[in-house]
Amino acid sequence: MKLAAVVLALVVAATGSSACMVSLDGFSCNMTASRAATLDVGDATRVRVRARAGSLRIEGHPDFGEVRASGTACAGSEANLERVTLTATHVGTELVIETETAAGKGRLDLVVAVPDSLPLVVDDSSGSIEIYDVAAVELRDGSGHIEIDGVAGDVRVVDGSGGIDIRAVRGTVVIEDDGSGDIDITDVGRDVIVENDGSGDIDVAEVGGDFVVKRDGSGSVRHRTVRGRVDVPSD
Repeated sequence: MKLAAVVLALVVAATGSSACMVSLDGFSCNMTASRAATLDVGDATRVRVRARAGSLRIEGHPDFGEVRASGTACAGSEANLERVTLTATHVGTELVIETETAAGKGRLDLVVAVPDSLPLVVDDSSGSIEIYDVAAVELRDGSGHIEIDGVAGDVRVVDGSGGIDIRAVRGTVVIEDDGSGDIDITDVGRDVIVENDGSGDIDVAEVGGDFVVKRDGSGSVRHRTVRGRVDVPSD
């Protein structure tokens, strides 16, 4: 099957400032610029976000007919700043928001507004992640703190390192793999399943279904108010 990717909107406005000298991720962020992109939803059934270095915030909105992405790019030089880009494409039935950065020399702090009826697939390399009021989430993250609050369906997470806070999920939460960092999960309508956890505490509360930890490397496992079955490794 041939997939056609069409960039519907891309705005790149570079406003460098040599007066601003901030050290981020090991480089001097003395050049900044705004980035923005917008897509109409059309016949799309899912939103995919591919983010590189930088913070990421995704917000779901009711009765919303487009996906809007905007943020601030920064780098230590004008050449590296130009390599920090944001694109929005419609590929098949997916709306794809993607950032590119100068490897180790730039970042893009991004905010994405999406319809609250479309599920999300997120692939993030590094930086904090906040996701609020969306339909469903599949998340693969390299490093950085994760906060997810308000999901109508299921949540599935693969995380390298960093704490995970998940709240108010109507469906099932699956932590497929977590390298390190504490896991806090509260107010889940169905099951909470931790398939593999390397290190860090696990704290789970107010679960409508089962709570299962299949493999746990180190750290305590605590739970309260679980209506279904509890199956966790013994100390």
